[in-house]
Amino acid sequence: MKNTIDRIHKDLETDISGLLNHPFIQNLADGLYSKEQIKVFGEQYYILSCAFTEFLILASSSIKEEKFRVPIIDNIYDEHGRGNYLHSHRILLIKFLKAINAKGVDEINPLPHTSANIYGMKKLCETGTLNEIIGAIGPGCEYFTDTQYEKIVNSLYTNYNYSKDDLHFFYEHISHDPRHTEDIDSIITEIIKTESDYDELLFGAKQAIIFETLFWDGLFKTVGKPAGNTVYN
Repeated sequence: MKNTIDRIHKDLETDISGLLNHPFIQNLADGLYSKEQIKVFGEQYYILSCAFTEFLILASSSIKEEKFRVPIIDNIYDEHGRGNYLHSHRILLIKFLKAINAKGVDEINPLPHTSANIYGMKKLCETGTLNEIIGAIGPGCEYFTDTQYEKIVNSLYTNYNYSKDDLHFFYEHISHDPRHTEDIDSIITEIIKTESDYDELLFGAKQAIIFETLFWDGLFKTVGKPAGNTVYN
């Protein structure tokens, strides 16, 4: 199908905008949360980020054709530092957790909304069709993660005084995710041939956005009202 990439961007514009402007993300971007509230974000995001690798592994197992599996496997390789374990995203996030004085990773428990997000994405990546899985990983995630992280990291650096080294995890994603998007786009242009294919792609993307919105809803409810103007300069 022609113009599938432009079409999926247009059809998801409202969904993605709603997610990027979620009240929790916006309050964080505006520097309105206290550092104690930021701890809750960091701890829950560690759980979600670790689970993202599991989403990719399940997706790669569910995708039967090698050429469509390779970009997913390459993404897994990025998650593990491309062979350098010190750049593994889990290690980089632990660095961030230490910077915010969060709990040790063995002490962190997921919020119900975090668990619901993870359960939904795992099930989708394990049982979805090829089109649904690609929709979830690509348009439903990789398409906007760099923009989302830019909002978050700019505030953590400017408003909360965390160093670029503390925030290495986020900067790493900002640099990699556009390539992941291009890789997914190359798959989409090959696999989406009918309206039914497109409907599955769109369904997978929308489901992933719904699941991630659950995560941010949980944080918003848990941390309570913003502490106010908490710029730490």
